[in-house]
Amino acid sequence: MKELQELRNRIDEIDSKLIEIFEERMKVVSEVGRVKRENGIGTLNEKREEAVIERGRSLVKDKTYEESTISMLKSIMAISRSHQNSSNCRDKIDAIDKIMDSVVEKKDKPRVVYQGVEGAFSFEALKQFSSDCSYTNVDNFRDVFEALENGECDYGILPIENSSTGAINDVYDLMREYKTYIVGEELVRIEQCLFGVQRAKIEDIKEIYSHPQGFSQSSNFLSQYGDIRLMPYNNTAMAAKMVSEENNISKAAICSKAAGELYGLKCIKEGINNLTDNYTRFIIVGKNLECDNECNKVSVILTLPHVSGSLYETLAHFANNGLNMLKIESRPTGDKAFEYFFYIDFTGNLDDGVTRKVIEDLACESIDFRLIGCYKQSCDMIK
Repeated sequence: MKELQELRNRIDEIDSKLIEIFEERMKVVSEVGRVKRENGIGTLNEKREEAVIERGRSLVKDKTYEESTISMLKSIMAISRSHQNSSNCRDKIDAIDKIMDSVVEKKDKPRVVYQGVEGAFSFEALKQFSSDCSYTNVDNFRDVFEALENGECDYGILPIENSSTGAINDVYDLMREYKTYIVGEELVRIEQCLFGVQRAKIEDIKEIYSHPQGFSQSSNFLSQYGDIRLMPYNNTAMAAKMVSEENNISKAAICSKAAGELYGLKCIKEGINNLTDNYTRFIIVGKNLECDNECNKVSVILTLPHVSGSLYETLAHFANNGLNMLKIESRPTGDKAFEYFFYIDFTGNLDDGVTRKVIEDLACESIDFRLIGCYKQSCDMIK
């Protein structure tokens, strides 16, 4: 059996070379993974893997080994993906754990900024949030985030969804753009009213001013008056203020009763919103993550690999761990056509081991992941 032993010795020599080359390849794979992580690129690149296989096929001299070579390359690439994913996962878990362990306490007598003017629904949310705060107002949603970014306030108040018209997409997009955290939420009951100057009647109105949400929430009423022009405005209360200042009988505003009365207008028609139970959910955002034992809601933003089944596998974590997903919203990433990031709310608390595990699993499976809040859910306010 001397010949057999000699052949085995040759295989051992070749295996030694293969292992040396494999180690060299895996070091390069690690560097590729690092570059991908730094540039927000997912592990799997199907076109690249197809090119590797085709190149390998072309290099095979003895075609009897062609299929075996392809199988070997597929196995090596699967090992490489697993290695990159493992490295990615460790880095992501370390980063997420660091964030979850950096919780701070709520501010006493905070400085709060809201969008709009006094009488706005955002102002109502502010009053619900804190009765002992100083506050300032800004013109638009981005200004709220800029004020936080520049240290001009401790918290910002922003509307994020309405029970009648759904998501307020601009806020979702800004939450992804700015590094802020949701620290609370408030539900405000919304009653839209049509206000004009004191002598105005409905037949005098030629233009109605309001925030686009005011128009959407009152679309059934407005459909009766097709000749009236709808003029979008930054905020419902700002619209009321402008109508009052211009004192023009042909102009009206859709706003709250409080805003209309505050600016000395006449209520032409109250309760014009489509749904009686019309609520807007406002989020309170801050620069730091806050969480205590009363918090029961977690929010995350993530981008998933653009492959079949990735969203299904992500959502399975909630059912498998007994956590209730409260909301999912998709928005375009803005980087590539028809690719999206997901905003997800679910029940949980950062001190709970199951919640932390789910957050870590979500982070590992995502191309991009951010924990953006742990706070007390306010939906029990609706009776």
